[in-house]
Amino acid sequence: MTGTVTEGLTQMAHSPGRTVLRRQLGRELRRLREAAGKTVEDAAEWAGVQKPTISKMENGRQAIRPTNVRLLAQLYGASEELTADLLKRAAESTEPSPWAAYADTMPDSFTRYAELEADTVRIDGYDTELVPGLLQSEGYIEAVVRAARPGITDAALAKSVNFQLARQHRLLDKNPPRLRFVLNEGVLLRRVGGLETYSEQLRALIEANERSYVDLHVLPFAVGEHPAMGSSFKVLEFTDHELDFVYLENNSGATYLEGVEDRDEYRHIMDRLVGLSDDSQATSERLAKLVETCDSERKGYGDDSGPH
Repeated sequence: MTGTVTEGLTQMAHSPGRTVLRRQLGRELRRLREAAGKTVEDAAEWAGVQKPTISKMENGRQAIRPTNVRLLAQLYGASEELTADLLKRAAESTEPSPWAAYADTMPDSFTRYAELEADTVRIDGYDTELVPGLLQSEGYIEAVVRAARPGITDAALAKSVNFQLARQHRLLDKNPPRLRFVLNEGVLLRRVGGLETYSEQLRALIEANERSYVDLHVLPFAVGEHPAMGSSFKVLEFTDHELDFVYLENNSGATYLEGVEDRDEYRHIMDRLVGLSDDSQATSERLAKLVETCDSERKGYGDDSGPH
């Protein structure tokens, strides 16, 4: 599938995600409103919108129309220079999403995450079942999608795989963030996609762990209980730390935890997990031994690379 799913990836240039821009703009509008001594009710009445609309704008939950920005800036007494800057940011935040073409393939919660992810300076994560999406090989992605959607068409499959590869390309090809991942040992032992795909994924992880911005750890079964039992998560950090959040994903959607206490709690959990896990070098050694086992088995099967 390589020729199909990778076509055109180099054309996707990096630019700030709409969601980050909206969150920054919304926070500035809230600051101006509070500095002007205005309530949400005041802002809604002045702009001719409902109170929940103002709240959503201030929290970056929806597009902020330049018309509303101009009205609110007027109410808050913003200078002409500041108003012009706010209008520029509003226009940028309403530009089409780079993921618009995949709207019928991925849930809104995840395309929003992909937009935010593109502006991070650091991502910490713990995974219980899967290799992190940013480090998945093409064959691994395909196998995971097929398992989740057994009746998927070839065209839809190619589009789903293409989304993940485009996501990797957009984030990692230029100025990648620092990535620190802890993988439950079960992630490494689950032979997703059969022996050949599994072996390719292990090799991809070894290669990734050699990159200067990747810090990969394995949490051994022998550790026993640990502070993230059954719970995968990601902690995303930005240059502007007020935008940091924790991302929790499940089959029915996703949860974003943006409170300072939540972020600090998950950072603490992450540090504890790293302390319990194999270090980066030991992780690469563990991966290399698994690759050797795969190679030995493939020779034993007469190089039959299908599932066993």
